[in-house]
Amino acid sequence: YLQQHVKDMQESNYKEEIQIVKEFHRIIIGKGGAFIKKIRDDTHTRIDIPSNESESNAIVLTGKQENVLKAKALIEDKIRELVNIKEDYLEVPHQYHTALIGKQGHIIKQIRSDCGGVVISFPPESNANDDRIVLKGTAEDIKRAKAELLKLVDMRHELGYSEEISV
Repeated sequence: YLQQHVKDMQESNYKEEIQIVKEFHRIIIGKGGAFIKKIRDDTHTRIDIPSNESESNAIVLTGKQENVLKAKALIEDKIRELVNIKEDYLEVPHQYHTALIGKQGHIIKQIRSDCGGVVISFPPESNANDDRIVLKGTAEDIKRAKAELLKLVDMRHELGYSEEISV
């Protein structure tokens, strides 16, 4: 019994360190600790992140080897995803913004969905001089979303733009 207990303790004490820049630590933790808690729960792994005051960038993972490696892969995937997020913008005359958004946001939701969940932000309606639409996502998703938006603008332009106003 004691030998089995020692063996279990040894297996559960496998350690790996991941060096991750401090700026990404809060993202690894997630809002309210949600992301790190999910990894801990899903992989049954202990994850130690250095305090903000610490000079260390090392995140220490402890547990059974297969679980630690799984947790490490999840964290590395998250970091890779973050590094690939870009921001770009598109200048589209403000008069077309309502048409691009669509009734109850239907059109813009469809574009977001078709383009990998790219975040598309329009300027406030009150700022009629602002034509800039901001897009955030991977470079490929942004490129696809821009193409879709420009295609819609061209269609609106060719058809002649009109807008319904309820009185």
